Parts: sequence; C-alpha cells; structure tokens
Amino acid sequence: MMEKFILIMKLCSAVFNDCAPEYKAGLHDSWYECAAQGTMMTATALSELGPEMVNKNKIYVSFKCQPLNNV
Repeated sequence: MMEKFILIMKLCSAVFNDCAPEYKAGLHDSWYECAAQGTMMTATALSELGPEMVNKNKIYVSFKCQPLNNV
C-alpha cells in the first residue's frame, strides 16, 4: 500500500505575530504531489488576497505535508 500525505496549511500575519488555525487542504498520493500543491496553493492564496492586504498585514502562508498516519 502506498503512503498518502495530507497537506496542512496556515495563513499568518507578521504584523500581528499570529496565525489562523491550520486547515487540511487535501490528500495526496506522494510527497511530491503534496509539496507541489502546497506551493501552488500558497501562491494562489496570496494572489487572491492581493498586494494591498498582503503588504499591509505582512501575510505569509506556510504549509506542511504529513503522512496520513501521523495526522
């Protein structure tokens, strides 16, 4: 059986030194797929928030991939 990985993302603000709760953003069949999706979703989230909000609040997105049996 192939190991599956869960993508876990978190939106943070350096201005407020705080993060929103982590959320599960998808299940993937490989580490590569999870990491690639996390990278793309990070760019999409910043794009959707827009430069004004991202710059004003110094927003950043973090993600991690965890083996499904460790969640």
